Amino acid sequence: MNLFDDGIRILLDAFEASVSQAMVYRRGSLVVVVTVTQGQTEYQTYDDVGNLVTAVTDATFIMRASRLVFNGEIVEPEPGDTIEETAENTITGQSRKYEIMPQGNLQCFSRDPTGQLLRIHTKLIETE
Repeated sequence: MNLFDDGIRILLDAFEASVSQAMVYRRGSLVVVVTVTQGQTEYQTYDDVGNLVTAVTDATFIMRASRLVFNGEIVEPEPGDTIEETAENTITGQSRKYEIMPQGNLQCFSRDPTGQLLRIHTKLIETE
């Protein structure tokens, strides 16, 4: 590791500790608890009559790429995977399930320039 990598690691540790929460990432029967920060992302899409409009994802989750591990192997997000927020972590006291999917002109995820963070785009599919 070099000084740059050490600095990024320190910043990511602080980011996770201050603005992130634990959620369940699920792919079929595979489950892992990940630390994510929730936000939204604007994207371009077309309405029913073909006009270009700006829309916003239901939720975008930011997490360390190295934390998404199934069977001892780091994996990338795939359409159809889900991220679940427990009722204890929501203001409304309701759990939420988000499905990972491309939205408008966005793929289902992207990486930051260092490759260490994932920005995962989702749609809210269930509230309990």
